[in-house]
Amino acid sequence: MTLDPTIINAIRDQFLGGVSSSPVPTVYCMAGIPGAGKSTFVDAALQRGEFPRQAFLLDPDRVMNAIPQYRDDLQTLGAIEAFSKWELPARHLAYAMLDDAAHIKGDIIKDMGCARMENYDKLKALKQSGYRVQMYYIDCPVPDALERIEHRPRHTPEQLVRDRASGLVELLPLYQNLADEFTVLPFRNAPAL
Repeated sequence: MTLDPTIINAIRDQFLGGVSSSPVPTVYCMAGIPGAGKSTFVDAALQRGEFPRQAFLLDPDRVMNAIPQYRDDLQTLGAIEAFSKWELPARHLAYAMLDDAAHIKGDIIKDMGCARMENYDKLKALKQSGYRVQMYYIDCPVPDALERIEHRPRHTPEQLVRDRASGLVELLPLYQNLADEFTVLPFRNAPAL
């Protein structure tokens, strides 16, 4: 799927409009499986002022929700087909905006599971370019995550949750060595937003 340049520009304005360079650029990075509560934690940290509001918020799901065609397909085709059509275009656009934010040394909030090696590689590259890495891992059991994602409007395949859990087992020791600060947060079976 391709996006109209006008839509891309509107999304870029929405996600990058307030981002500016930081004297000590920091990436506030979430790790955890889908349904763990990463976005809930990020939203609360932003409201409390613990994360900077002028940071770039890297979250392909939020980018996907900003795409009008995805929202239309969600209504007409359903969650599974809409997700399969727009997941990759949203991810590509999100990563392109990440590169732009990193280029100006803006703070970054990485609201992703960080369960794939490419996530580790991108975080390592940010660290090597001078970023401070502050990571939060939400330790969520797979059955609890599966129960939470049942109530989401967007589709999250069960196998994706299981694959992400396996990926995190391998990557967590690498993240612990990479991060300047690594915090483990217990899962609280709070209702999904």
